[in-house]
Amino acid sequence: MFEQYKESYYHTVTCLTFELLGFYIDAEVNTSRGRFDAVVKSEKAIFIFEFKVKKTPQIALDQIKEKKYADKYLTKKENDKIIFGSLTIFAPYFLTKNYLVF
Repeated sequence: MFEQYKESYYHTVTCLTFELLGFYIDAEVNTSRGRFDAVVKSEKAIFIFEFKVKKTPQIALDQIKEKKYADKYLTKKENDKIIFGSLTIFAPYFLTKNYLVF
């Protein structure tokens, strides 16, 4: 059951955690430039996440910026901010220190 070092395992656990906490989360979101791992919506912000295993958090943030994943949400007026987040896993530890507010 445990798929060590596979992004899909951590992706599932993270999405389930957000769901159980009562957040709206959409996984594997398609855009015209690619697909990002997850978006979490709250009343005041949209959080765009890219998950990586054994890579730096900056790689995930660069991918979000280069592929312009936030463009899909720029016209939404119900949110104050768009926040980019990277969830980088160096199993068995989670590293979540990098984010960028857009």
